Amino acid sequence: MKFRTDINGLRALAVAFVVIFHFDESLLQGGFVGVDIFFVISGFLMTGIVLGKLESNNLSIWQFYLSRANRILPALIFLCAAWLFIGYFLFSLIDYKALAKDSIASILFLSNFSYWKTSGYFAAAANEKLLLHTWSLSVEWQFYLIYPVVLAVIYRLLGLGITKLALIIGLILSFLFSIYFSESHSVASYFLLPTRAWEMLLGGIAFVYPLSLNENVKRIAHVVGVILMLVSSFVISSEMAWPGYMALLPCFATYLVLISNQQRSPITNNIVAQFLGKWSYSIYLWHWPIVTLGYYYSLENWFLIGILLSIVAGALSYHFIESANLSNKIPLTRFYKAKPIILSIPVIAVCAFIIANNGVATRFSGEQRELNLQALEAIGDFDYPEPNLRVAGHDVRFIEGTSQDNILFIGASHIEHTYPFVKKYNDFYNVYYLTKGGCFLTASMENPKWSCDNIKNVGKFLEIVRPVKIVTSYYALDGYLPDNESKKDSTLKNRILEYGKVLKEFSSVAQNVYILTEDPRSKKFDPKVIARTGTSLKIPVEDIINSYHLHNKALNEIDLAENIEIIRPIEYLCSRFCEARSLDGDFYFKDSNHFRPWYAQKVMSYLSPIIKPN
Repeated sequence: MKFRTDINGLRALAVAFVVIFHFDESLLQGGFVGVDIFFVISGFLMTGIVLGKLESNNLSIWQFYLSRANRILPALIFLCAAWLFIGYFLFSLIDYKALAKDSIASILFLSNFSYWKTSGYFAAAANEKLLLHTWSLSVEWQFYLIYPVVLAVIYRLLGLGITKLALIIGLILSFLFSIYFSESHSVASYFLLPTRAWEMLLGGIAFVYPLSLNENVKRIAHVVGVILMLVSSFVISSEMAWPGYMALLPCFATYLVLISNQQRSPITNNIVAQFLGKWSYSIYLWHWPIVTLGYYYSLENWFLIGILLSIVAGALSYHFIESANLSNKIPLTRFYKAKPIILSIPVIAVCAFIIANNGVATRFSGEQRELNLQALEAIGDFDYPEPNLRVAGHDVRFIEGTSQDNILFIGASHIEHTYPFVKKYNDFYNVYYLTKGGCFLTASMENPKWSCDNIKNVGKFLEIVRPVKIVTSYYALDGYLPDNESKKDSTLKNRILEYGKVLKEFSSVAQNVYILTEDPRSKKFDPKVIARTGTSLKIPVEDIINSYHLHNKALNEIDLAENIEIIRPIEYLCSRFCEARSLDGDFYFKDSNHFRPWYAQKVMSYLSPIIKPN
């Protein structure tokens, strides 16, 4: 396909959006739409390549795959290899092992599945995942695997006209999936191909249905398209369901630029846009690891430095890696000689070695080695089993006691981490754990990433179980909304009213209701952070209590029934300071705020009066 300066300029805009967004979201809150722009461009180009080969009767699926691999893999493999080398000297055992796992998933184009499956409540924060951005490459590759085969079958059986129609049908179906699943299964919708395919198919439609427009209309369409992209990058935010209805805005904007075919536009055909466009893929590859490096070391003034490093690294990668001449003419029977395959094998082998050796502890010695090994052990240490009972449509963890009386523990993960203590010391009550990490009890508070239904609408459950005691927590009261929304007085008041109703329902059913309030929490308690910095700091109790100011404000405004008791764990756990490790160096926490089982069993004496018979 003939080189188009407007498409190259579009790539420059797209990568600029993404890079600015990732280095400082406050400057361009919708900059992530750059990925959607890339998807539309990719669909346009791939449709042109495949249909062109079909019409000339020389499409080889294998050669198509190889050409795509030659385009994508060398720079990606080099990126992974470079960071594996850098990480050997800089990264903790935890982070180095995670990098090795993510490198394999990225090179095999499975990272979108990997990040989808590991996006639960206890997943690492996005800016701790060095190769998170490669999910989009995996989506594109999966599209490349399927698309030419489907087009070839339809074209050869039914002709070009039906092939074009199939693109429209596919777009409509995928867009409907996107609308539905972006609301009900937002993480899957974001990462997986079925809800992203419509964006690439829109690019395909731009190719197969070129509109006959006069030059003035084309120029206007081009400018309008660019303006809509800019508008998208400012008005869209990461709190919106994505890719849903709003994804139409940047995708349609890209469509307008593609059909207008303006090769001399000063917007897209200028020296800066053309250079950035050529380097865009490598800039995209390098920018996110550089973002995470700034987070890793809490580097200041990283915005300009990081962007400059991303551009320089991208330019070098383009000239020395991407531009290397790799043959697209290797027979299928000799696929093992394909350079992308040859390059992949040693990197994957190194990654497997790193994983098998838990991040290669021999990189460290003395106290640093011991610290890293203890941190590695701590992050996976959380004792909360799979549900073993289902009651009234709710999944329950059940601990059997000797009496007929029942206790209900209900709430989020800060209820879950009481389980080891209760399991060890309770022998009288039947205990029901009804929980969902990252969720709160009120009906209006939904986590945008997963369903909270398991702890909502529990009236029928309460009728069946009839607990004599109910234990809950207020930990997630201010969470899972944008910061500006969470801090609105109207938002907080609505939550307080709803929470008050829930507590009233509990107090009308149970003899006693207990609310667990402040647990120690700080990023400085996280074993991953301590392993990186090598230091474990004490946090003043006042700082932790102040971090719960919204929770306590809410609780003070609720008219609590006489049978509701507030228990403040922090009063039992800390004196003047809260600490992350014992004198022997053992970590108390698995992350920034959840207790390890042995520590929960040791310190949660404040639960003893609840689980002892009255």
